[in-house]
Amino acid sequence: RVKNLKELCRLRIRTSLGQRTWKKTSQLLLPTRLKDYVALKEYFVLYGDEQQQQQQQQQQQTASPPMNLRAIQS
Repeated sequence: RVKNLKELCRLRIRTSLGQRTWKKTSQLLLPTRLKDYVALKEYFVLYGDEQQQQQQQQQQQTASPPMNLRAIQS
């Protein structure tokens, strides 16, 4: 797959920043939207959202006791 100019620029910036790119992008003198693009934030947000949803589901399952236990407790 051929990369477009936008992808090539992001790759070059990330390569220039070296390690810990996510931390260094916040220090760039760029608009937030560009910093997020360079930091690959769109991928982390999607992954983070999935993890958050899974954690919320697990908390809901463990937080509320089963229906039959509620009847016994009251």
